[in-house]
Amino acid sequence: MPQALNATPPLRLCAGVPVQATDPQQPAGAPSAANAAANASAAALRPPLGGLLDESIPCDGTSLLSAVTMQSHLATLRAAVRAAGLSSRLNTLPAGANVTLFAPTDEAFTAFATDWDFATPQLLLSSDPERLRRLLLYHLSPRALPPAELAVTPALDTFWAGQQVLVPQPFQAPSALAPAQGAVAGESGTEARISRRIRVCGSYIYLLSYVLLPGSSLYSLPPFAEYNPQQQQGKGKKAPDPPCAANSTVLDVLRANASLSMTLRHVEASGLGPVLSNLSYTPGYTLFAPTDAAWKAVAGQLQTGSSKELDSATLRAVLAAHVLPYNRPAAALHSQLYGTLGGAAAGPLFVAVSPDGVRLQTPAGADARVVAPDVGAARRPCGSSVHVVDGVLWPQTLPAAGLTPKSQPQKRM
Repeated sequence: MPQALNATPPLRLCAGVPVQATDPQQPAGAPSAANAAANASAAALRPPLGGLLDESIPCDGTSLLSAVTMQSHLATLRAAVRAAGLSSRLNTLPAGANVTLFAPTDEAFTAFATDWDFATPQLLLSSDPERLRRLLLYHLSPRALPPAELAVTPALDTFWAGQQVLVPQPFQAPSALAPAQGAVAGESGTEARISRRIRVCGSYIYLLSYVLLPGSSLYSLPPFAEYNPQQQQGKGKKAPDPPCAANSTVLDVLRANASLSMTLRHVEASGLGPVLSNLSYTPGYTLFAPTDAAWKAVAGQLQTGSSKELDSATLRAVLAAHVLPYNRPAAALHSQLYGTLGGAAAGPLFVAVSPDGVRLQTPAGADARVVAPDVGAARRPCGSSVHVVDGVLWPQTLPAAGLTPKSQPQKRM
């Protein structure tokens, strides 16, 4: 079972500001269509689609709900769809509209209900139909995402406008030699493994091992607004972004800053360089980059004695906890919880914004301060941001045994 929600750190106060699991900077409007273009350059590297599917249902009139009914492990989801009044939504999609449904299995609902103290999944379904409806819409994306595209899309828009499902990287895409199915995560940081992949005409269903949650708690979900494409017609264009270097990347910013040489070295050694240099991924990234002094300060916490001795998998896990899979310049950061590229292994990142600056905190007890926001000057990348921090944001868990940093007392902001 994936990491249970009751293991997620409770909501904490940073500088007296409640940390909320919402993103007010993300408009309650149309999900970005840019992700499709972002992955076009990687198309040649993707394996054939047919080899990535467990089942393919032709365009013979089978609806998404009918396809769910055909799966023996989705009885609870079928009941949830009925209880939430979403049967017609999954039975009749608009002409030409294809979607992606993340479908928790019966076992997933049982585990989720247990974690939230419901005796049975049925009690969970009947407790609050409107909340259930919102949760199910969070599991529905307005884009058709085949497995190969899902694997290279770190953040997915949903029908809960402004809330995204995250895809921890690197995604373990399935192949003939590697049966791993990959995973997705809610904004809460809780991961759910993908156990089955089904194409239904032009739409996709991914069976999940857990229920995704957009907030830090079932009882403190972010404000709800449903995505409606018709409401987006006629809206004005957003204000232009400030000047930037069109071909600059996050790595270019690191190379131009002498105090970030260790972060640059670790990014390259971890294999994250190509990810952060991918100009075709238009949602962009936000990197909280530790200074060289910050890396040296944590050397004594490692059994290796130096971060330079960490293997690439461990470095990747550590650095992924410093990356948001979307662009957040300093002006767009708010006091709230953010999901990172590290997914559940990293845990959510708590951000507190105050007149004194921006502070960061992780479930592992790391506490850092943004000492230089939006670095880059003339080399600032378009669509991504780099903020220099004075501490290393340790993830909750690391892949290599014996390399977990020594426990530190948690600091209050």
